[in-house]
Amino acid sequence: MKTNKKTVETKNIVLLILLFLISIGLTLYFCRWYQVIDQNKKSVPIIRGTLSEITNKELDDYLLENPTSIIYLCTSDSQQCRNYEKDVKAYFVNSGLSESIIYVNLTNIDQTKFIKKFNQKYHYKTKLSTNYPAIIYFADGEIKDMIQGKRGNTLTLNRTKEFFKNNEIGE
Repeated sequence: MKTNKKTVETKNIVLLILLFLISIGLTLYFCRWYQVIDQNKKSVPIIRGTLSEITNKELDDYLLENPTSIIYLCTSDSQQCRNYEKDVKAYFVNSGLSESIIYVNLTNIDQTKFIKKFNQKYHYKTKLSTNYPAIIYFADGEIKDMIQGKRGNTLTLNRTKEFFKNNEIGE
């Protein structure tokens, strides 16, 4: 009877260890799965589908064809941009601005190189920086006005509304 009891105890311990290992494995698998899904969500801009989107390589050609334009620059993987897009998405749609603004997603590019090239080509009193989000109003192929976040002070919905009001755009 003792050997039978020991065998049952050993089987129970083995099953418990196996169940424990399976639980840990499933937990790690689901954590990794969640990270992949979260990363995919972050790669898609919140504003996608609301604004027309072009690549940074298409920007110069677009501005040649449309010298009076509003360009929105941001990176979809930036939490500041994502928070800003959550705030302004409804404003762009409700004010009719979504038809006028062109979105340039700067994710997965050399942003320093882009900024340098942009500032060399389009001169303005304020230089574009990597403090995204940024909105640039072009009139006749030149920058008429620009609004962007500052270090430690991101762009807000109120500043955006003021920008459009000052430039007499929309509404």
